[in-house]
Amino acid sequence: PDATAGGTDSEPTPEPEPAEDERSTPPTQEELDYYLANSDSIPQPDIDPQLNYLHRVTTRSKSAQSLYIHAFDHRIQLEDMAEQAGVPLTRVPLLKQLLHAATLRVIDELDLGSSGGLLCDHIYGQDVLNAATGSGTWVARPVELPKAIPLEFEQGKSIGTLLKSWPLEHIIKCLVFYSAHDPLTLRDVQDKKIIELYDACCHSQHELLLEIIPPTESLSVGESVFSSIEHLFSIGIRPDWWKLPCMEREWVDKVDALIKEQSPHCHGIVVLGLDAPSNVLAEGFKAFQSSQLVRGFAVGRTIFGVPAKAWFENKIDDDALIEQVAANYTNVIRLWQNAMKVN
Repeated sequence: PDATAGGTDSEPTPEPEPAEDERSTPPTQEELDYYLANSDSIPQPDIDPQLNYLHRVTTRSKSAQSLYIHAFDHRIQLEDMAEQAGVPLTRVPLLKQLLHAATLRVIDELDLGSSGGLLCDHIYGQDVLNAATGSGTWVARPVELPKAIPLEFEQGKSIGTLLKSWPLEHIIKCLVFYSAHDPLTLRDVQDKKIIELYDACCHSQHELLLEIIPPTESLSVGESVFSSIEHLFSIGIRPDWWKLPCMEREWVDKVDALIKEQSPHCHGIVVLGLDAPSNVLAEGFKAFQSSQLVRGFAVGRTIFGVPAKAWFENKIDDDALIEQVAANYTNVIRLWQNAMKVN
């Protein structure tokens, strides 16, 4: 196939024009400085991609420098657990509420403030999202159809239409199984969906967290992730956040430098867990010790997996679930904090 099919290898995707209410926000000093330095080459400031980008990223609120995110946006995994335990799917929303209760307990006990947060879906966790909204907790929610390759959006809706009803404080998370070295036909389809999502987030003013999970391939995890980020930058995608797997230290440094060069206003990186045992995760965390962009972790099944399975099987009650999940969440936080200490 033509390497430029769909336009993904030709010109970078222009930054979408801002939403109407965004245009009413006064320009920031950085915008003005950029315009004054480049005014001769900017005949139409209102549609200039770099000015639109600068306006979007310099008018948003700042985020906490340390983030400890309990990720329980899982749908298929919890459906499988419920099915294997022989209980109805109506139990899944209740589980999410209990996971939220455990999360809040740890945030309160450790006085995490805005450094604590959660990743939850609206399919089974709408009550959690409702409760978390306006609380000051860092909140992100997924848009991808779980395990879909190529990427598809959940419920088959127009992503722009879907985002219009979501609070602006909810960060839009999209997981994509992706490699820059995927077959061109697959990569082109995925690129188009990511561009569609990025365009929608720019118009709705939601922040975007892009999660990259590479396939099994000859490249190391770090090299694959670096190549993917490099390619996505080349087609104009500049997410507010990246969610990335553990990788080799040398590639952490290269990813750090690449993002700082191409997207200096990026809020940062959070590290995912992939259901790794806590001791394995602890070792993986250490590679990020020198990173300037990594803010923390967004870990799920390592925290809730074993207790959730036991709860579905009626081996533990609600209180025991909360206790165990809170203990696991606290443990992962301590592992992260210890990994970040410079010896």
